[in-house]
Amino acid sequence: MNNRPDRIDGHSLRPERVSADPFLPDPEATALIPYQLAARFLIMPLAVEGPSIRVAMKDPKDFQALDYIELVSKKRPIPVGMPEARLRELIHRVYGSQAGAGQLEAVAAEATKISNQGADGSELPIVQLVDQILFEAVRVRATDIHLQPEETELLIRLRIDGVLTIISRLPAPLRQPVSTRVKVLAGLDISERRVPQDGKFELAVGEKRIDLRVSTTPTIYGENVVLRVLDRNTVDVGFSELGFADEDQERISTLVRRPHGIFLVTGPTGSGKTTSLYSALRLFDKERLNIMTLEDPVEYRMAGVRQSQISEKAGFGFAKGLRALMRQDPDVILVGEIRDQETAEIAMRASLTGHMVLSTLHTNTALETLARLRDMGVPAFLISTTINGVMAQRLMRRICRYCIATRPATTAEKACLDVPAGEPLTLHFGSGCSECQSQGYRGRFAVFEILEVTDDVRRAIVQGKAVRDIEAELVATGYETLRRNAVRRVIEGWSTVEELVRVLGAAPSVGDNDSALAA
Repeated sequence: MNNRPDRIDGHSLRPERVSADPFLPDPEATALIPYQLAARFLIMPLAVEGPSIRVAMKDPKDFQALDYIELVSKKRPIPVGMPEARLRELIHRVYGSQAGAGQLEAVAAEATKISNQGADGSELPIVQLVDQILFEAVRVRATDIHLQPEETELLIRLRIDGVLTIISRLPAPLRQPVSTRVKVLAGLDISERRVPQDGKFELAVGEKRIDLRVSTTPTIYGENVVLRVLDRNTVDVGFSELGFADEDQERISTLVRRPHGIFLVTGPTGSGKTTSLYSALRLFDKERLNIMTLEDPVEYRMAGVRQSQISEKAGFGFAKGLRALMRQDPDVILVGEIRDQETAEIAMRASLTGHMVLSTLHTNTALETLARLRDMGVPAFLISTTINGVMAQRLMRRICRYCIATRPATTAEKACLDVPAGEPLTLHFGSGCSECQSQGYRGRFAVFEILEVTDDVRRAIVQGKAVRDIEAELVATGYETLRRNAVRRVIEGWSTVEELVRVLGAAPSVGDNDSALAA
């Protein structure tokens, strides 16, 4: 890169810090800097000043960014400092309406011309198209990117806040070039299209590092490609950001910081179990405790934690890995998932020998977890003596705070919320705006139930009582079920009845459960 002087056209390069508030960026300036460049280097063009362009930056001495600005805009940059949070907000507001499907379609049009000439994925328009898809996914906070080949088109779908949305329909000739480009990025074999492949690569957006896990599988119309978007900043999300009240956080802290035992987080795929487990790990003193994990795969890296990734192909599964960890003098062990009886029993015996074990299980409710362990063949005495607590959770979409509005509840909505028909009830909803892409929702929060395994619950486990009987006894003492927690959040204005039904169904899912804990 060029060696730049300390001053350009009389303007100092020293970090002059400014606020975003006084600035209304000139459209002429923003037209010279595309969204991809602004997002990659975290910059915001402010104004054109003759042969120069004034640009807000987190680091005014980022010479690589300055070189790119000059190359793209054909003007000499005048950098000024701006806080990162303000920059991100300004980029989102200014480019929000420009960096969506419309720009994607424009890039796709050029890529289609190339694909009709037999493109192999290495051509610049194809590269730009894939980059645009990736940056768009990061911009709208997507967790998954689906590239789905159909008979006459290539569907581009993003999972945003747990819901899949079609953002573009590309011409059929782009199916192979686009999948080939993604496979090149992930280091996969581009000549092999008959078997599934898995890979990963990294994407830089500003100073953020985004990991993308790639999975391909052959279909009759070409390779279906799914990319999991893993933002490393997500690991810094705590229970507060997930919507847990102070008293709920205190209950969880009490359960996981006991000298030994097991704390389980349950729910289906995509319910935030991993995020909650990492939030729980943050409650421990990493300097005084030896914290080790077994994961499949290691999604986020945590300083001060020894993390191991299992490899079934190499014979390093959860059970074998857990035995190995036991010889590493651990205080706290995180097991990514309990999948079978062997892993469950090893984890429980580890807790009996003075270790705190955190893990996940795929069950619908906290109480069903106890029955599921019995179904795996784990003895009742082992369950009752090792489990400290179980938290079942789901993620619900949060009403967008920029377009939130209110209206009276209908009779059907009151029935769903178990509110008497004659009682007045006001519900909140999102009317749709540019901040939420007209969806009415922006972001997600957790709804949950926390089961503390008390002496009464331990006796019920040993006696083999039915799940619904145990639940009825707990509810009578004030226990809040998963559904009741979600209903309360809807009434408080966090989300909507429609979202509650989407996540948990129209009727209670636990009350009709007759599963018993007996052998």
